[in-house]
Formats: sequence, structure tokens, C-alpha cells
Amino acid sequence: MASIPEPERRFFILITNVLNDVNMLFKLTILSNKHRENIIELKAQESLTFFILVLLAGKLWEGWKMLGKEFFGSKLSMQYDPVLSSKAKVALQNLKDYFGKGDNLINFIRNKVGFHYKHGDEILEILDESSDEERFELYLSQAQGNCFYYMATILTSSLILTRINRSDLPKALDSFFEQIVSQVSEWLQIFLQDCLILITKKYLDAKYEITEIDITGPPSINEVNIPYFLMK
Repeated sequence: MASIPEPERRFFILITNVLNDVNMLFKLTILSNKHRENIIELKAQESLTFFILVLLAGKLWEGWKMLGKEFFGSKLSMQYDPVLSSKAKVALQNLKDYFGKGDNLINFIRNKVGFHYKHGDEILEILDESSDEERFELYLSQAQGNCFYYMATILTSSLILTRINRSDLPKALDSFFEQIVSQVSEWLQIFLQDCLILITKKYLDAKYEITEIDITGPPSINEVNIPYFLMK
């Protein structure tokens, strides 16, 4: 690694950090999103998945901010833009178009909900607009880890989804998942992986060995789930 100049070495390390974070949060999203017959368990699972998606949105925003400093804010973009693969160039342009809009959804989630608690006023507005018949549920347990405050999930998710499409919340939920997982996550991973390969070939091509490793019996993604409720 010492053979890589400092700006690219720092960028290389940060790339691997972002890719790890996005990859792990994506897996957790899939593993938590499992159907339950019990309605309370189902609500808890949906809340867990929504929470992970919000964290993923925050990480995507921070990944973009990292690019602003380490790639665009330095001379690296001038070096690597011309040699990016066509797929990475399209992904980068998509990222620029998405984050170039100041009112994009990921920016809103990151600043209001993801890593901060700055949405109190908006939550009160949603609460005031709700009907008297609407139920806001809290489930208490002797084990604090099994307490489940569904009210918070309903209000926070409503805040996000009404921002996307107030008149059609199911459609807004699909759009939320698509933006976070199918679009921005994919674009960022495509671009960063291309940069990783380019830096590796430029400085480490003759200095590393490729070793094939077998992972013994990894479970199917359909066989693994992360439950909300746990027993000691």
C-alpha cells in the first residue's frame, strides 16, 4: 500500500469502507424482511427493515459526501474520469443527477431521521392530521430489548413516504425501496468498485497475489432471517 500516493491511498481505504457498509446493510435489509404469520411479529419485522433502510440511506449520503472531498475535491477526478468503464461513467452521472437535487430523498432522510432526531415538528403535524380512530401502538416487555414502539415507526415512515407520494403510500413505499436499494446503492457500488480496480491495476498489479478461497457451506439467503424478538 505504501507505493500508492497518499490521496489515492486514503481514497482506496475509504472506498473499501463504504462498500463494506453498503454491502452489509443491504444484506441485513434482505435478512430482516421475512414474512411472519403473527401480525405483531410482522409489524416488528417491517419496522426493523425500515430502520435498516434508513441507515443505508444515511450511509449512501455520507458516501457521496466522501466523494465530494476525496474524489471531486482533489485532482483524482481529473485522473480517473477519462479511464472509467462505460458502466461506471453512467453510474457516476446518475449519482451527480440524483444528489445534485438539493431536495433529494436521501438528503432529507440523513438530515432529519437517519443520524439525527430533527423531525419532531413534522411528526407532530402528521399526528395532528391523523384521525381519532387511528391506533398508535406500544408493546412493552420485561426485557427492554423486546419492547416495540410501533407508533414511532408509523409516524417516521409516514413522514418519509408522504414526502414521496402523499396520495399513494404503497406506491411511495415502492419508490422508497427502489431509490435506496435498486438505484443509488447500485450506482455507488458500481462506481466505487471501478475506482478500486483502477487504483489496484495502476499501483498494485505486480504486488498482489490472487488466491481462491472456498467458504464452507454458506446458508441460503432464504434460510436465514433476523428476528426482532429474541429470547435469552
